[in-house]
Amino acid sequence: MTKKPHGAHLLRESLFALVLLALLAFTVVGEIARFADDVSFETVATATYTYTDTLTGYIFRDEIAPGTLNNGPIEYCVADGTDVRAEEELALVFRDDTGTDKRERAAALYKQIEAYEAALAHTENWQGDFYSAYTALMRELGTDSAAASIAAQALCTALGGKDASKQTVAAQIRLEIEQLRAQLQALTLHTNDPHPVKAEFDGVFYHEADGYEALFGTDAVAALTPAVLTELLRVPASTANSVGKLVGNGTWYFAVPTSTALAATYTCDTVYTLRFDSESIPMLLERITVDETPHTALLIFRAENGTSLPCAARRQTVTVERQSISGLCIPAGAMSKDNTVYVLRDGRALLCPVTPILKENGCLLLAPSTDGSALREGDVVILSERQLFHGKVLE
Repeated sequence: MTKKPHGAHLLRESLFALVLLALLAFTVVGEIARFADDVSFETVATATYTYTDTLTGYIFRDEIAPGTLNNGPIEYCVADGTDVRAEEELALVFRDDTGTDKRERAAALYKQIEAYEAALAHTENWQGDFYSAYTALMRELGTDSAAASIAAQALCTALGGKDASKQTVAAQIRLEIEQLRAQLQALTLHTNDPHPVKAEFDGVFYHEADGYEALFGTDAVAALTPAVLTELLRVPASTANSVGKLVGNGTWYFAVPTSTALAATYTCDTVYTLRFDSESIPMLLERITVDETPHTALLIFRAENGTSLPCAARRQTVTVERQSISGLCIPAGAMSKDNTVYVLRDGRALLCPVTPILKENGCLLLAPSTDGSALREGDVVILSERQLFHGKVLE
């Protein structure tokens, strides 16, 4: 019988031990990596969640539609949306001696001149104007809001400014403006002196009227109900003789038709923030009216004297900030079914009971507590798929 050398036996055992050691090291490294993948941390912060409603309503305010019997071209003396004073000249209205479409043709010419002049005025910073308008348009894309139309117009103006920044193009634009003004002069060459239209009071003048100026005044709000609003909207609107609308600077209202169920979530004599296309306005919910017909209500908001007005549009869609809730914000996955979370303190996982006050659209808010051992702002919560227990060392 032949004996194997003792040295060969030791070599095999040493190699086996090295293999085991390597496997152990590989396992430890893998576990560390897996633990790092399975565990993440989030810092607790205070946050506010706001419930909002997107609603469509109608503006009631003191306004008139200045008019004239002259049926010809309208030459505006002030820009659209301009603050004006009483007796200030708003427009000059010519007579159409041919009884044709001179007003419409002149309006198209004035619009083209306005676009050209805007391009010439935006040659210096057209890049900044372009990016601002493009961002606004992308934000409003897919909506029919006034803000989308304003952004689209601003984008066109910026592009016009880009073209007009070239001297040859600018010279051509100025020539086009001269030719357009010559066409306007030809439209009024054989007419009498134009009729000047002046402001009856201080306010804001818009070039377009909707025909409802006399019906949607502040005096109509006292008797306003869902049914009354429906009847007002059925009245045929006529703007045949108007040259625009003049809006007073006093108190105005915003009436929103809605369901009685949604109206029940609002509280009278409470100030809500209404986000219009271009600005946010605090408005008092003065009254909620309900018809005898079920499920129909009207929210009537009031803006105080001096509050800035939205655009000229009668019908507007707004976002109402209905209710705000503040609390400690953590990822929803950090809380267990028994309303507890693990917090990292002094290198250990400590179990903390919490009280959820809101879980909406992935947002989890917890009630703050004055208890020293409770969860507080600045704590680090642990998100882990591994088994944790109270007091487990993590560092």
